[in-house]
Amino acid sequence: QGEALRREVEHTNLAWRADGADKSRLEADQSVRTEAEERTGQGLAAAEEEVEALRAALEDATKAVVSLRMSLLAERESVAAWHKAAVNAQQHNDALRAELEVCMVSLMTARAQIEIERMVVHDLTASASSALKD
Repeated sequence: QGEALRREVEHTNLAWRADGADKSRLEADQSVRTEAEERTGQGLAAAEEEVEALRAALEDATKAVVSLRMSLLAERESVAAWHKAAVNAQQHNDALRAELEVCMVSLMTARAQIEIERMVVHDLTASASSALKD
């Protein structure tokens, strides 16, 4: 009977140990699951934060691109205005040059006329001087 009792106690101890191991295993599994869920939740939250940060950065970059495009359009308009002013200035310069050429022709004509008149006066003076000597 002592041996049977000892075996029964040993069997009961083994059963308790097995039951305790199962409970420990279940607790460990639950702990691992809980930790995995927490990590997954933290990872998901971190990923969501990163996505929001990327969205904000994309929005900022889009605003910067729009601003640069507007600046570029303003610069193009400015260049077009400068080009138009340069063309107008060149046309005005060409008109002034043509007017100057007309003035130069008039001046040369006037000089030639003065030279002719000077020669006439010289001839008349020479003739009058010759006539007075005679």
